Amino acid sequence: MTETVLDQDFSKGPQSANQVAYAGFWIRAGASILDALILIPLTAFSFYNTLSLKSFALMALTSMLLALYKPILEWQKGATWGKMAVGIKLVDEQFKDITLSHAMKRYLPWGVTYLLGFITNAILFNSERFGDLNEFMEIGLHTQDSAISTVSMLFNVLFLVAVVWVAFDERKQGLHDKFAGTYCIYDKPTGS
Repeated sequence: MTETVLDQDFSKGPQSANQVAYAGFWIRAGASILDALILIPLTAFSFYNTLSLKSFALMALTSMLLALYKPILEWQKGATWGKMAVGIKLVDEQFKDITLSHAMKRYLPWGVTYLLGFITNAILFNSERFGDLNEFMEIGLHTQDSAISTVSMLFNVLFLVAVVWVAFDERKQGLHDKFAGTYCIYDKPTGS
């Protein structure tokens, strides 16, 4: 359920919360799917590197690029390309553009996920058996026994709760939005 958006020029931002249509769970999930599709070439290269090239430097570079996509675009543009495609953007509590601080606070759950993934990959790439592992099943079995893998799984459950919170919140804020002081709203009033 979204609040009514008054017909106005959003270039100056809405004047109050009553003039905003908050972006709900499904539109945001759609934007995330689009972002995943946009990142397929980089993700595919990362998989290729893990299976064939086995370069730690390339793993670190692709991990960094994948990790920076979301916070940099949200800070600079107010939205990732997926969010832009579906017409939603991020604003602060005064409905103004978010700052780098907002973007980084909001990104914290994703950042922890990427950090845990990077640590898991660093351990994998530095293991003695890594050169002999050529299939994803082998790699998965090799990494599942590490303590970091268990921590990562537990954190992913918490991460899921933080994101799904959007579906139940009056203003469609995930826990990450509440922590950062941000809202995800429709970029333009409906009907314009």
